[in-house]
Amino acid sequence: MAQHTNEASEPGNTRRREPLLWILCAAAALIFFQGYTIVRLLPRLAEVFQVPEQQIGLIVPAYMIAYGISTLPP
Repeated sequence: MAQHTNEASEPGNTRRREPLLWILCAAAALIFFQGYTIVRLLPRLAEVFQVPEQQIGLIVPAYMIAYGISTLPP
């Protein structure tokens, strides 16, 4: 009977994957943070484009949807 080795269970692979996991977590946090940074700009954008803040507030979901869709293709 052939033995199957699981590469993920080897200690060396765990050490190599941990920094990548931290980088991916940091990237995810930055993407989440971007959604909140644009909210602070809404009053100024409403003033510049001369539209109500409620209307310019639609820019946040539009931005996040476009951002999410653009990450899907490889």
